[in-house]
Amino acid sequence: MAVTLTKVKGPSVICAGFKIATYNAAWDTDYTTGGDAIDLTDDFTYVYNIIVGGNDTLADNGYVIGAIQPAPGTAVTSTNCTLTVNWQEDPADTGGAAIPLPEFTDNGDLSAIGQCSVTVIGF
Repeated sequence: MAVTLTKVKGPSVICAGFKIATYNAAWDTDYTTGGDAIDLTDDFTYVYNIIVGGNDTLADNGYVIGAIQPAPGTAVTSTNCTLTVNWQEDPADTGGAAIPLPEFTDNGDLSAIGQCSVTVIGF
């Protein structure tokens, strides 16, 4: 696995049927195209939302972290929740035009970008 989750807090019940947990996510040197799976099966059966918070290293270097979660009503497995990384190498090359952020390089080294926070709401 190219991303490691470390539980910070939770899961805690926030109201009947809902739990919330916060983790730190850290990447290693082997990012996988399509995103790196995060295993939430120890804490959740279903996920309603995954919220990712960045850090200065991510922002300063043009990285954007996203989350992919299962469709509503689909149980969590060890592989159907993922964190994706997109980035912009040099937006000046476009002459100011809007361009999409490409996904980070397959097998790329993200170990230097630091941790980001991941908050999960589910049950």
